[in-house]
Amino acid sequence: MAPKFDASAAIADLKLTMESRFNSLKDEFQIIKDLKSELEKVNKTNAKLQRDNSELKSQLDAQSVELDDLSQYMKRHSILIHGVTESDNDGDETAVSELLDKADISLSFVDVMHRLGPRKGKNVSASTSRGLNSKPNPRPIIIRVLGHATRRQMFINSRKLPTGIFLTEHLTPKRAALLREAKAVKSRGIIHAAYSFNGMVTIRFKRDGKPIAVHSLDHLSLLLRPPNGVSGSNTAGDAGGTTDGSSSNVGDGDPTNSGSGWNQVPASGKSKSINARETDSQLSVAGNGCTNVYDNLDESGK
Repeated sequence: MAPKFDASAAIADLKLTMESRFNSLKDEFQIIKDLKSELEKVNKTNAKLQRDNSELKSQLDAQSVELDDLSQYMKRHSILIHGVTESDNDGDETAVSELLDKADISLSFVDVMHRLGPRKGKNVSASTSRGLNSKPNPRPIIIRVLGHATRRQMFINSRKLPTGIFLTEHLTPKRAALLREAKAVKSRGIIHAAYSFNGMVTIRFKRDGKPIAVHSLDHLSLLLRPPNGVSGSNTAGDAGGTTDGSSSNVGDGDPTNSGSGWNQVPASGKSKSINARETDSQLSVAGNGCTNVYDNLDESGK
């Protein structure tokens, strides 16, 4: 005879099982709740760390710009002379003295003079056409002049220098790299001119366009971005079809380009604006040479 089913005992066992599983689920729920609380704390900490990191990055970027600005300011009296033939003897002083005579500048106004960078070869000749040259270019000579008037006069009279000899500003590595990039854009016919102006990299979209100070690579990319509805390839007609960057329409500090059809928006949030502390010279670098903006002025610089 089959044993009699005890319903009360079965219900009691089921109740115990359900209570055990409920307690287990309750414990698991508490664990999940605790993990969620910890995750919220981690997320808050992570958000704070991201804010702190963003603030530190902004401070670092600002300090980097200020340091570069200060470094460029310290180079304000320095000029690079390119194309002077190197020799085995100490003939740089004589060569520079002769060049300064052509520019109506006395050697007594030069404080420092030396070659820039390591020597490239025993005897390197200058290019006579500012064009292609199979030999390495001679190292530039860096000179530091006494006073802004001398610096200005040198750039004004630089057109008197022999062919293949030209002057440029002494830029910081950051600005020199930015200028190289701007010149690469110019070589593609997107802009008319790229040059440095008182340590600031400057571009013009048209020959008669106003100069635009470029503060960073991000800013350059922003300036080159076409507006909505405009093709991304700028026309060569805007470039004027010339290779020199000379123009009398410079130095007014207007960061716009009238009638260019391209965005002229300042680099918001990318970098601090580079302040030009002096406005005494402008170089327009084309290829390996430069065109002095003071070619449009008389000997007195008026």
